[in-house]
Amino acid sequence: MNWSRSVVAPLEQKTVPVVPVSGSYTTTRALPFFEANYKIEESWSVYAQYAQGIYVPDISSFEQATPVAVYPKAETTTNYQVGSVFYADNFTVDGDLYYINVSNNIVYEACNQAPFTGEASETCALNTGTAVYQGAEGEGTYAFDGTLEGLSVFASGSYNSDRSQHLFLMQDPLWTVADGFAYKWDVFKVSLIDKIVGPQYTDTANTPFYRIHTYNNTDVKVSVSLPAPGWELSAGIYNIFNQRNLLAVKIADKTPIGGASVYDVANRPSSLDQYYFAPPMSFQFTLKASF
Repeated sequence: MNWSRSVVAPLEQKTVPVVPVSGSYTTTRALPFFEANYKIEESWSVYAQYAQGIYVPDISSFEQATPVAVYPKAETTTNYQVGSVFYADNFTVDGDLYYINVSNNIVYEACNQAPFTGEASETCALNTGTAVYQGAEGEGTYAFDGTLEGLSVFASGSYNSDRSQHLFLMQDPLWTVADGFAYKWDVFKVSLIDKIVGPQYTDTANTPFYRIHTYNNTDVKVSVSLPAPGWELSAGIYNIFNQRNLLAVKIADKTPIGGASVYDVANRPSSLDQYYFAPPMSFQFTLKASF
């Protein structure tokens, strides 16, 4: 990969006063990928994967209040994963272990948060050095037969330990779980899925005040095939329990102002932090036509 970015701005709008800005830089990197699969038995196989990846800073790295003299380093990853898949007449199950090493790990935060000293209204990119993403994932599905034919249940989950400088990465849950069922009978289909997101921090310093609790969300969908060939009508209800869970906080306060935690909103009248909550229950109707 050879990625070049350049800018020639007669007047750079973010500089004060505005001045001409021009510059360019190129990122070059080989991105190898390897995968091996082995079938132990007819219904059981294992696999291993290796890959390198890259995130190249975009053109906004030029658009700064102070003209850029040293361009940001690209974020690079080295990925390892091993897993296994097994299937039988009624069920399938798979699992994997992963390890990802990141160089020049980039996180984004308000510019008034350490180590920056800027404005809370601006967003700064912080290079935390190296980071490690590691964990385990698994999922399984069972399809019934006999009197319950058409019904299948599933469950999946992951455990993640993602850190940089011995701190958990922000907005990265410790674990996740999803489960539910799907049922098909004649022209009708119905499914219900519940997703659970484990605890996470919403800041880079892992401040207990800014720790988000576990939350979940449940969706249901029903569909029917219409008499006209190829037509289907479906209806979805999202967040059926109308849970207004706290999903994230964009921090504007240099230190927590009032309250025992981010959930103690009533005692934080002078806080400038911005809260993001799950949207309320919603409905969606869809008409599909296949040709």
